[in-house]
Amino acid sequence: MHILCNWSTIIDFFNNAKRLELRAKKTNTKMQEFPEYEKLYQLGIERDKKAYALYRQGGKYLPVEAMPELKPEKVFGAANRYAEYKVIQKIAQQKTVDPEQQTKLAEKAYQLRIDKNHPQLARQSRENGLNDKQLFERITQYQAAHKKVLTQALFKNYPIVEEFIKTNNERSQFTGYRAELLGKKQVELAKGILSDKKLANHIGKHFKNLHNSLKKSLSLGKDHGIDH
Repeated sequence: MHILCNWSTIIDFFNNAKRLELRAKKTNTKMQEFPEYEKLYQLGIERDKKAYALYRQGGKYLPVEAMPELKPEKVFGAANRYAEYKVIQKIAQQKTVDPEQQTKLAEKAYQLRIDKNHPQLARQSRENGLNDKQLFERITQYQAAHKKVLTQALFKNYPIVEEFIKTNNERSQFTGYRAELLGKKQVELAKGILSDKKLANHIGKHFKNLHNSLKKSLSLGKDHGIDH
């Protein structure tokens, strides 16, 4: 298989990168400042690209016995890095930024882990005439556009979620008996939402703040004896 060529070179990447990382720590220097970094960077991209090809094929050609370093979880991690690299590169190269229309790119951007991709953000910014802040803002625009689509679909398919959010916001504006009534309603709505495992998992994955608010509502209900 073509995608398995030069795996020994790719394996060398792990050892060389580790040595360079140790040198950088000892000398308090950024890895990017070493002359050999560029070669390692390109090797890393090649490694991740091969892993992406393997993962797309379901890993059935993965030579685990011959090369135990290539464990499935490592292949998945490298494949994911390559997928994110391509998304960042594509966003950086966009001549027209229109997340509302570029829905597929927005969906991919939504999956990006920005905190895990600072080196790629810096590099793609530099290679495409942007600064880090500009590229970061582009990515967040795409992410916000897809989050809007997800939110609209959530409210359309599960009106109870929008009702919970409205009740939660309304309750924060009152005290006394009115707040108590709204609190009871809030707890009942939270129970109804979280009892739907599919819905709860979807919210937990895409709406972490909302998920925390739902759990907090249940907790407050138990503390005040209004959970049933």
